[in-house]
Amino acid sequence: MEYPVQFEKNLNLSALLKQYGDEEKCFEALFRLRWPDGFICPNCGHEKTCHLNSRKLRQCYGCHGQISVIAGTIFKSSKLPLTIWFQVICLLTQTKSGITLMQLH
Repeated sequence: MEYPVQFEKNLNLSALLKQYGDEEKCFEALFRLRWPDGFICPNCGHEKTCHLNSRKLRQCYGCHGQISVIAGTIFKSSKLPLTIWFQVICLLTQTKSGITLMQLH
């Protein structure tokens, strides 16, 4: 599923940190983006899950499969926290002319 890159007026780093300032908020935002109509297990199609806090996973009540919100995304194997990723994405998408790696650093 592709998501359109959208320029949001008045979204700066300060507003971003208020909205996505910690890992939990970032995971919740990703969950809502991936499953806007509620979770559906990709293995069996079941809708009920429980949240495994220790590993940040969802476990399906139907097949007992464990699904990560970041599985299959650019964040999957990253060691960086989602808060850093969200800041980078904000910087990349909020400038009309782009940003260099040196500026990002």
